[in-house]
Amino acid sequence: MRLLFLMLLPLLGNLYAQDSWYDKFHPGIEAGIFMNDFGGDISNATPSNVDFRDELLYENTNSSYFALTLNNDYDYVPDFEISYMNVEQNKNAELNSTRVITLGALYDGQIRSKIEYSVLNVILKSSFKYKGSMTRFLFWDVYSGDIEYNFGINAKNISYRFDIEKSDGTLPSFISVDSFIPLPYVGVKYYWYDFMFYAHGSALSFLDAKAIDYEAGLDYRLIEKFYVGASYMHEEFEATERQDTVYFKSYGAKLSFKYYF
Repeated sequence: MRLLFLMLLPLLGNLYAQDSWYDKFHPGIEAGIFMNDFGGDISNATPSNVDFRDELLYENTNSSYFALTLNNDYDYVPDFEISYMNVEQNKNAELNSTRVITLGALYDGQIRSKIEYSVLNVILKSSFKYKGSMTRFLFWDVYSGDIEYNFGINAKNISYRFDIEKSDGTLPSFISVDSFIPLPYVGVKYYWYDFMFYAHGSALSFLDAKAIDYEAGLDYRLIEKFYVGASYMHEEFEATERQDTVYFKSYGAKLSFKYYF
């Protein structure tokens, strides 16, 4: 028995020295603020059209942004990412003519409205990484940088609600849209020393719904595993709810920090 143990000891030591399965998974978190602007309109077959920015007076606002990532070192296991943003704003405005805005209701004069908009992205993607090399530039040896390509699917869930009423509280009505749209996802990242440049996006038209999103930005590593970043982000969708068609977009700068465990 003792001899068997001595024979197995090198094997046991080798197994112990190998990385555990969970060491091949690399989680990360991101939290930030999205300084977004609004655009788009509501239209129907009346015909009638009302613009969010010019007529309903919606403008820039700040909203929160959160994301979780789970990358791994396995060849055939996709990386996972989930992100969430929420936008909410209400406005008072005055229409200069009578409009049919929601559900065939007629609005004119002083009105109150409110927008609640949230987006949940669940992304499964494969990553293809290519290591760089040292190159000579004038009198210095410079690393060329690493590049990574991402391909996958983005399961996007959009929740949108628009409430409107006259300023005296009469004639309240709303439009509510909840859409689940699977989108193709593509992205690219370029790593150079403590900098990471990236861009990614998704787009698809599906029946009565359309969704587009893209983001491009730069991350800088302050200390090991901790990054700060700035990017431009754009989200838009179009959907028909009964007789009303909502086209809405939210776009602007995003500032965030990221930590990778």
